[in-house]
Amino acid sequence: TLKESDFKDLKSNVLENESFNKTEEPLFDISKYKKTNGIDNEFIKKMVNMFINLADENILLLEKALEVDNVVTTRRIIHKIKPNIEVMGIHSLDKNINEILKFNVNSTITPKFISNTKKVIQVLKSASQSLKKRE
Repeated sequence: TLKESDFKDLKSNVLENESFNKTEEPLFDISKYKKTNGIDNEFIKKMVNMFINLADENILLLEKALEVDNVVTTRRIIHKIKPNIEVMGIHSLDKNINEILKFNVNSTITPKFISNTKKVIQVLKSASQSLKKRE
């Protein structure tokens, strides 16, 4: 299980020199929940575990949708998980997610749409793996 000490350095770079996080910003940041009155460690543990499960499940769905160039399904999944990504403080995906959600579903899939979706998948995988290591 996650311990209070696991949450002390969430503002540090969780990826520890992963190449795709060149900005050195943290992969995720839920430290604001530690400062909020009424939110205890059990709540944070449940929130983190729910995020891990949601991320793992939707990574697979996103990969399948991307394989068959299914823009509608990809956008639906991104729309569904966006609030969870925001709650976890994964701000590095803000631009990618907004571009995916603005994409015209009647258009042919573009390399930019694919790269944005792959970035979301990559960051979700890294965040999930990092959080699992803290359990």
